[in-house]
Order: sequence, then structure tokens, then C-alpha cells
Amino acid sequence: NMASHKDFHHDNAPRHLFTSVDRDAISGATFKAFDNLLSFYNEPDADVQELVTSDWLFAIDAFLDAVTITPVMKRAQQYLTSQGHE
Repeated sequence: NMASHKDFHHDNAPRHLFTSVDRDAISGATFKAFDNLLSFYNEPDADVQELVTSDWLFAIDAFLDAVTITPVMKRAQQYLTSQGHE
């Protein structure tokens, strides 16, 4: 991680990881749930105690629900089931 240790709004990397992002990719339910979940992670200091609220837990569940219904995760579940994992 080449960002500063206190200011996480910049990156010192010499090249961008992405040059653009398709609008469709960030308008779906999974990204929206992820973005909502990120709003609860606003304290970058690991020494500061986090207060987990019911809203935060709801955001976690909503994100996991959104992820698990994606085609990729459904395929992963099918594979695991075929291998005897439930």
C-alpha cells in the first residue's frame, strides 16, 4: 500500500489500477450494497474501537445476500455441492 498512513484519499502508485469503470458495473445491486457497507468503515486507525450497530450488521447481511445471488457465487455453490460440500 503506497498511500499515506493517515490520509487514505490519495495513492502514490506510479500508475492507476483502473483507467475507467463501466457505469453498469457500479449501478448494480452488489456494488450498491458494497458501497453502503463501506460507509461503516470510516476509521482507518486499528487502535480505535469500532461500535457495531444494527444498521452496520444489516449492511453486512445485505452485502452478503447481494454477493451470494450473483452467477459467479451460484456457480461456486454448485461446484462445492458437487464435491460433497454443503
